Amino acid sequence: MKIAIVLLAAVSALAQQSGNPGVPAAPSSDERAGWWLRSTVGLQSLAVAGPVSACWGTSRNIPVEWERSVEGFGRRYGNRLIGVSMSNGIEAGLGAAWGEDPRYHTDHSGSFGSRVGRAVKGSFFAHYNGGQQRFAAARLAGIAGNNFIQNAWLPQSVNGPNDALVRMSVGYGGRMVGNLFAEFMPDIKRLVRRR
Repeated sequence: MKIAIVLLAAVSALAQQSGNPGVPAAPSSDERAGWWLRSTVGLQSLAVAGPVSACWGTSRNIPVEWERSVEGFGRRYGNRLIGVSMSNGIEAGLGAAWGEDPRYHTDHSGSFGSRVGRAVKGSFFAHYNGGQQRFAAARLAGIAGNNFIQNAWLPQSVNGPNDALVRMSVGYGGRMVGNLFAEFMPDIKRLVRRR
């Protein structure tokens, strides 16, 4: 509970900071569909986040009904892919209706701390038509909707309301990691090229 209070306080403090003035216009329907496709079945999702998530669940044997096996790994990987697909679809669809941009906009300027703060803030806030930054309501609907819908088919050991809330926090954590990856990967690539 204390962690949740600290996280909410940090997000609230970040919300007070000014937004990024160089944010592009609202995405077109093609750009929105491209975001859904890349974030759902792009390299980062399929080759990094999916295997990491499935390995974590398999190593911890969550859910226990799926066992620690190759088949269990496959079920966890497939379940994650379905969940990400639903979450991103809800976010893209509602975001289009509400004028919410699902994309994280990098700004490779500023201190390391300010860039980390921007990536964390970008997990909870989105740019809307007109450029203003507000709480990402379509993102919350996508993450919550996906995780509560998954309760319909997940095994009994992980299909309660509290389990869905835990998966929601993991979803937001995944968004933060993705934003940090987008923010700092160009810097990492430059460092590697120099060597």
